[in-house]
Amino acid sequence: MFGNKKLHHFDTLLSFGRHKGAKVTQVLNQDPTYLEWAYGTLEDFFITDGVWEVLKMHKDSKPLPYNQNKHEEKKRNYKNYRLKQYAKKIEKELLRK
Repeated sequence: MFGNKKLHHFDTLLSFGRHKGAKVTQVLNQDPTYLEWAYGTLEDFFITDGVWEVLKMHKDSKPLPYNQNKHEEKKRNYKNYRLKQYAKKIEKELLRK
């Protein structure tokens, strides 16, 4: 997980912590504060807009430490990361030819 930026959607299996191997959906239902912690604490933990909306509205959740602006900032960071990865991949392919 650490150093490996990953976008978590409802069916993503968590690869760390006490919920390792569980789907995001399961953790949303059983322990939403864990996802709040991960999203608010781990720089490399990203969630889809759908997961964000469910997490914001979950009955057991406390107010998220991240507001909508922070969510948008994390989305931009993930997008920039993916664009850089793609550019590196293309560059490698071009160098092989």
